[in-house]
Amino acid sequence: MRTESLALDLTPHVSRLYRDHSCAFEKVASYYSHPPFDRTWFSAQQQSVMVDHPQSRRQAVCKVLTRQNARWSAGNEVSSNLAKLGSGAMAVVTGQQVSLFGGPLFSLLKALTAIKLAKEATQSGIECVPIFWMATEDHDVAEVSSFQYRIDGGLRTLSLAPQIVEGAPVATATLPNDVTGLIRRLADDLGDSEIIEVLRGCYLPGAPMGDAFARLLSRLFARYGMILMDPFDVKLHSISAPFFRKTIESAEASAGELLQRTKELEGSGYLAQVKVTATSTNLFRNRNGKRHPIQRNSGGFSAGGEKFSASELLKTAESAPEDLSAGALLRPVFQDFLLPTLAYVGGPAEIAYFAQSEVLYRKLLGRVTPIIPRLSATLIEKNVERRLERYGLRLPDIFGSSQQIRQMLADRNLPQGLSLQMDGTRDQIDSLTASLEKSIEQLDPTLVDAARRAGSKMRYQVERLRRRVGNAQAVKELAVGNAAELLSAALYPRGALQERILGGTYFLARQGLGLIDEMFESLASSGPQHQILYP
Repeated sequence: MRTESLALDLTPHVSRLYRDHSCAFEKVASYYSHPPFDRTWFSAQQQSVMVDHPQSRRQAVCKVLTRQNARWSAGNEVSSNLAKLGSGAMAVVTGQQVSLFGGPLFSLLKALTAIKLAKEATQSGIECVPIFWMATEDHDVAEVSSFQYRIDGGLRTLSLAPQIVEGAPVATATLPNDVTGLIRRLADDLGDSEIIEVLRGCYLPGAPMGDAFARLLSRLFARYGMILMDPFDVKLHSISAPFFRKTIESAEASAGELLQRTKELEGSGYLAQVKVTATSTNLFRNRNGKRHPIQRNSGGFSAGGEKFSASELLKTAESAPEDLSAGALLRPVFQDFLLPTLAYVGGPAEIAYFAQSEVLYRKLLGRVTPIIPRLSATLIEKNVERRLERYGLRLPDIFGSSQQIRQMLADRNLPQGLSLQMDGTRDQIDSLTASLEKSIEQLDPTLVDAARRAGSKMRYQVERLRRRVGNAQAVKELAVGNAAELLSAALYPRGALQERILGGTYFLARQGLGLIDEMFESLASSGPQHQILYP
């Protein structure tokens, strides 16, 4: 697979915080534990984790993961990695919402990054396994219920309405009967392929959305032994009771430190990703099937219109920890309480979260997990590549609106001022024939009619040519317009990087399941860059 790289400065929608974390770490070192591309911290992070991650917790979590992955028909490679984890291996963790049909391309890129980094750590002498944390405790159902792909030079969106109580965690969502119709539509549009057959076996009516997503990723990354993890598990929450208790006890101090961190970030010209208030706890309470944010309230707490004391909330943490869940800033800390994490792989938004989460890491775990940028890539399909070559374009040229792309193509490929040239030619013929008629009339008046007929024929031929040129130009303009729409939909859909919009399984349908291995071998994880792949 041919590859190229694009500097972050040429990549759109890259925040200043993300760029500095990747390219100028010294500017943000106070918000993060280690630079992302200097692996000399592997051993120090391993030792830090091993100090306070007891073997009893490791074994209890491994038991849950073994049960979960068996439910998703994990293969021998996963079983082998689970055994390594139980015996003391570290973990490289990544995660994402359980989006329909696997979600955007970046979900696959996250998994590949974690796998590559775990392999790199193992080769350096630190046994390490990749783990994918499924965000099943989120309650934004709309965000996970659609899938976008390219068809006929444009975009198509497939959506469904999962069966779920409004405000409930996504883990409780089940697939409706019409999910089979969506897969059939995919097959009609993209052709019946191996990935379509995989989707048919994973996305069954009535199946939990989390299970469907897990079965899909388990199948796609079987040979790499990637462990899947569903945090919406009573046993995992039971293991985490001490973590929730400590979070509650330190809620007031944590809120104050987070507010201070927000001021520091904004004072340095960065944006705080998550809004924090003096009453924030970063915890949610599950009540009557719904998820409610917990706020500090007059010496106690409140959630969903109900007030309760600190002692009552601490009792919940002890007796019913499954009723508690972590918010965006607390979630990675919760994850790393459960797992012996060497590093977390995240996207731009998660890297921004970590600048705030660092406060909670230090307070609750006494250590901070390094965060590594996920691989970022655009895939150039053959028909797209041909159009780029035809018009002499590169990927950065497409980072604009379809109308801007259309104008650029027109400027490069349509005749300049051709209509004016045709008008000028007609005027010149009129002037020349008029002058010629006067001269002929002086010579022989009987030839004037013949001269007029000759002039009329010339004007007719020019007008006929003008019509043909006009038709050709219209066809070319239509081709340019179609090319602009195709390039925009393929490379910068909806004004965003391809990886954020187009579904990963769309590319597997077009290129085959072997694309996973090709990307694994071709993508480089050694530095900050957006990579361009030509499968």
